[in-house]
Amino acid sequence: MGEKVPTGLGVRLILVSAAIVALAALVVGAVVTKLSEDEVKARLRAEAAELARIVEEVAGASTTESDLSRVVLRNRLRRAGAAWVLDREGRVIAAPAAMGEAQGLGGLEVELLSARKPLESLGDRGQGNRLRLADAVGDYEEGIGLATLFGEPRMVAFRVLPDRGWVVAVDEPYASSSSVAASLKKYVLLTCGVLGLSILLSTALSISFVIKPFYRERLDLLGRVEAANRNLRKLHEVSVGMQRTLALEDRIRTILGAAHEVLGLDRIFLFLPNPERTVLECKGAFGNQDEPPEEIRLPLGPGGGVIAQAFLQKRTYRVENARELPPDLRLQPPYDEIRALRSRSFIVIPMIVESDCVGVVAVDNQISKRPIPTEVIETVELFTSQAAVAIENARLYQQLKLYADELEVTDHLTQLFTFFHFKKLLQGEIDRARLAGTALGLLVVRIDNFAQYNERLGHKHGDDVLRRVAEIIRERSTPKDVIGRCFGSTFAVLMPGADAEATRQRAADLLAALQEEPYPGEEALPAGQLRFAAGWAEYRRTEGTNAEEFFAAVNERTKEAQG
Repeated sequence: MGEKVPTGLGVRLILVSAAIVALAALVVGAVVTKLSEDEVKARLRAEAAELARIVEEVAGASTTESDLSRVVLRNRLRRAGAAWVLDREGRVIAAPAAMGEAQGLGGLEVELLSARKPLESLGDRGQGNRLRLADAVGDYEEGIGLATLFGEPRMVAFRVLPDRGWVVAVDEPYASSSSVAASLKKYVLLTCGVLGLSILLSTALSISFVIKPFYRERLDLLGRVEAANRNLRKLHEVSVGMQRTLALEDRIRTILGAAHEVLGLDRIFLFLPNPERTVLECKGAFGNQDEPPEEIRLPLGPGGGVIAQAFLQKRTYRVENARELPPDLRLQPPYDEIRALRSRSFIVIPMIVESDCVGVVAVDNQISKRPIPTEVIETVELFTSQAAVAIENARLYQQLKLYADELEVTDHLTQLFTFFHFKKLLQGEIDRARLAGTALGLLVVRIDNFAQYNERLGHKHGDDVLRRVAEIIRERSTPKDVIGRCFGSTFAVLMPGADAEATRQRAADLLAALQEEPYPGEEALPAGQLRFAAGWAEYRRTEGTNAEEFFAAVNERTKEAQG
């Protein structure tokens, strides 16, 4: 493709140049011929007018025809051709001795090219006007035309002396009159030919040394642009694919598979740091036939070689020959024994998000041994940047999910189970008690005047009280117990295996411990201290209540105890 387009263009340029040269030669030749003919006509007319003036002067001073003939011969202004004088009857008044009646000058006819009458013009040669030269007296002032004289075509110019009834004529052989035009035309055509050859040669040289290289570069650039566009479209598809999942493992698989397809590289490794950022762990590999990715781990330090340094220094390394790496960029024992990382030529690119390095991508063509072009490296860097953002988003999603799960399970203030999670565990224990026929006790305790405490001492002191209450409940519970903060200042303890009496006794002990604990500022309350109420019950399998109903029943007993 790189040769066909310039060659076709070159042929067209040469043909156009040749056509321009030929057209220029034709136009210039025609113009030169026309201008030359006009110049000859003007010259002959001027000679006829000058000779007529001289004849008029001589005729006024002498009346002999021999005198006029001598004047005509002596005053002929052109070397070629002749001159003569006729009257209206066609009689020769004066002429050179070589001419005369024998030549039939009196009956000479002229095909007029142009002529001037006293009041109007005849037109051009195309009108086909033929005129007997002697008849011009009285009808014309002057004119010029073609005639056959001495057996050859001649151009004849005449001037009428109306007062004497004479016609003064001069002629010139047509071949002589057109010789200047012919010479100029030949010169112009020769010049055009030389210029044409020069143009064709310069066009051919321009095609060979300018246009073809230019088109090769443009076509090569177009090929690279098309390849880049294809890669960008694929990268867009990969980006859309990565948005379909927020799971880190799924995104890594998507990234590696897409990178192999888009970039056409033999092997791709993706390393991420551990939470302590002390080790780079291989989270995925494509094209690797050696150690499994999970077994490839490198220290984030000198022993980790160029891969670790790319992460620490946040820079890309393009290694042409691994044997030429300086010692500080080589893998140190025992990591130099990792077969998957033995490669002669490779590229390591850091994954950077907002100046923070989140991982490293290493690529090579270990299997095909093909060099990695510069444009592919640029695409790898673009791809790595996109992948870094995707991986960082997946990490943030995981952290948020863990935090959300933790919020769903654990109360952030007391570190006890949330009420939502507590009810799930309560339902599970109810189902287990039904199947196994075991006892299950539930204790609910609340602070009656906690709202007054918050109003007088503020929420900070109130939070301290809730944390202390949670600690006391935890200190007096067994490992089997499930403790939760239900809402506000209400707490619940689920006691698998505890019957009604054991649950009552635990409730009494817990109330005593809570009541005996001193709380800062409680003496400012109307009751003089914080007051606690508790409700308890053993789950009765025969009633068939669920977790919601069982908890509501026990919580209602705390209100009764308060009253």
